[in-house]
Amino acid sequence: MLSGALNFNNHFLNQIIYHSIQNDDFLKKIRHVVPINVFKTRDKEFLVKIIFGYFDEYGTAPQDNFYDIFKEQEKSMGDDLYERCMNLIGIL
Repeated sequence: MLSGALNFNNHFLNQIIYHSIQNDDFLKKIRHVVPINVFKTRDKEFLVKIIFGYFDEYGTAPQDNFYDIFKEQEKSMGDDLYERCMNLIGIL
């Protein structure tokens, strides 16, 4: 398992998130190796929790369902977290 003490740059972490959304094989390989605390920011951790939760329930990456799943979570987050997540999604 990767240590939470490792320091990865934003681009690398964004690539992990992007490929976790899109690629079943990638997500299957990293799901139990990359801890959520590696992502360090609330927005990245929030999105990774959604992705990992979806994978745990359905056994696949969310792919085209990701945005709908994110929108379902909108009520459970504050405006600041929502804006930060939307900005990150725009980058991905």
